[in-house]
Amino acid sequence: MDEVVVIGYGNIRREALTGSVSSISGKTISQVPVSSVAEAMVGKLAGVQITTADGSPDADIMIRVRGGGSITQDNSPLYIVDGFPVDNLKDIAPTDIESIDVLKDASSTAVYGARGANGVVNITTKRAKEGRTSISFNSYVTLRTLSKKLDVLDPYEFVLLQYEYARSRSSEPTSFIDRYGDPSEFYIYKNYSGDDWQDEVMGGTSLSQYYNVTISGASPKNQYNLSFTHQNSPGILAGNGLQKTFLNFKLKSQLFSFLSFEYNTRFVNTKTDGAGTDGVSVLSALEYAPTQGLTDFMQLPPASDDYTPEEEEYVTRYNPRENVYQNWKQKGGTLFNTTAALNLTILKGLTFRTEFGIDFNNSYQKRFYGSKNSNADRYSNGMPYVELTKVESPKYRLANILTYQFDLKKQHHFNLMLGQELNNSQSLTNFMSARYLPMSITPEKAFDNMTLGEAYQTNSSKSTPERLASFFGRLMYDFNRRFYATFTIRADGSTKFAPGNQWGYFPAASLAWRVSEERFLKNTFVSNLKVRLSSGISGNNRIANDLWKSTYKLSSSKGPGWNESYKFVLYIWFRLFTKPFLEMGKNNHE
Repeated sequence: MDEVVVIGYGNIRREALTGSVSSISGKTISQVPVSSVAEAMVGKLAGVQITTADGSPDADIMIRVRGGGSITQDNSPLYIVDGFPVDNLKDIAPTDIESIDVLKDASSTAVYGARGANGVVNITTKRAKEGRTSISFNSYVTLRTLSKKLDVLDPYEFVLLQYEYARSRSSEPTSFIDRYGDPSEFYIYKNYSGDDWQDEVMGGTSLSQYYNVTISGASPKNQYNLSFTHQNSPGILAGNGLQKTFLNFKLKSQLFSFLSFEYNTRFVNTKTDGAGTDGVSVLSALEYAPTQGLTDFMQLPPASDDYTPEEEEYVTRYNPRENVYQNWKQKGGTLFNTTAALNLTILKGLTFRTEFGIDFNNSYQKRFYGSKNSNADRYSNGMPYVELTKVESPKYRLANILTYQFDLKKQHHFNLMLGQELNNSQSLTNFMSARYLPMSITPEKAFDNMTLGEAYQTNSSKSTPERLASFFGRLMYDFNRRFYATFTIRADGSTKFAPGNQWGYFPAASLAWRVSEERFLKNTFVSNLKVRLSSGISGNNRIANDLWKSTYKLSSSKGPGWNESYKFVLYIWFRLFTKPFLEMGKNNHE
């Protein structure tokens, strides 16, 4: 019961929880050799459902906390890593995690207001503990192979089926007989094993490697933790694979007895090869003909008097294995996230924390379409065609939190928190393509020398800024460690909504009674029993930008817009915190 749980803008002992929170420790995660955080969470958190779109190394992972709450919009939870909101959990190394706390009910998520309706996943990365400098090394190797193949038609069954289909379309399927032979000769296919394209596309064995080195140390005034992780995970699908490199650094320094400084930074480099199910479709491997070389009966031209089997060379296409190099894809990028914070102890129990974080995510995607791909036929007259997309997505966050903890008569315990937060993000997308590249060029050389072809399309676009201004507060009270109450309120102003309707208010309240602390349950088989009652409102602003413009026709704005609120928050912050420090430095100089 002494375990500490992160509940948003703070943490409390588990015994004092009045909301619904599920947790998993980093120690538990480290016992399972997984390549992603989401994999480590599977089956370990009540009320949290985790599924994956496909088996590719970089497949999208869908997390649902107590199901979905929206019919048409995003149902993904809010992901918080060391206080900073992130888009997904792919950029966190599992070995860097100290704990995962999932806020599930409205009374727990209301403190995140317009972003909490789908639940909140709070991740805390490892930090140094007091003691000598230590170096730890963690590594594992994983072998992956297809566990089971689906039964498909053998050559005899396939040809017989195609014959029946051809007969249903024509009483004399001449083109079919020219290609597969007379029905009286079908027995020859019984001795032909044919091709099972599942073996060609997914029949290999992949060797995944994971390496982690962590250096941590602490002195009475300084604590640091440096972690380096490298992951190489080839996929089972031909031509697919994932490589990631993580660098994580955390520092905490006690500058004065009343002031401490924290600095967290993460760097991630990612490269994913292969188009996944877009390039090597499992379905195409199941449907492709097991015989007749590289051609497919369904692609033959209509039967005619002047048709000869030699014309099949004009309808030859690549099989699923060769299509890997005809539909080539690579994506990746770099992420740099850094957060700095100051913790000021004003009075006993009264602390103030200000933190500022930035997140730069630069990603790219390369697509190469070979001469036999339909996109090359459409855009480049059958010659290789390439597309290159680059996206820059900077994010900024500023938060100020005031916390006051005090007791009355040793039985009444209070925890009051007031805060303000600003979030801003925007993305810039650049797209370019080239066609008429040399027929023999490889994908790598095509992107190194796009000028060998002809420029086709070039454009850029900048998204509408996503801004969120927030004010929030929380009061936690407990009586004699038996009765608990939590009251939360948050006001969010989001640019995703129409002017005059940009602000939402999210109250919540929860009560808890630790029945196991009563006398009638003492010294019984019940070790811990708690009864909870909670109610709250949380919102979901995970919608497309400017969606309101296509829905509402605005005549005038009611109430303060986001810009006015944004300026007001900055002005208050400057007057209360920045200006006094500047004046103090001026006085010291004089």
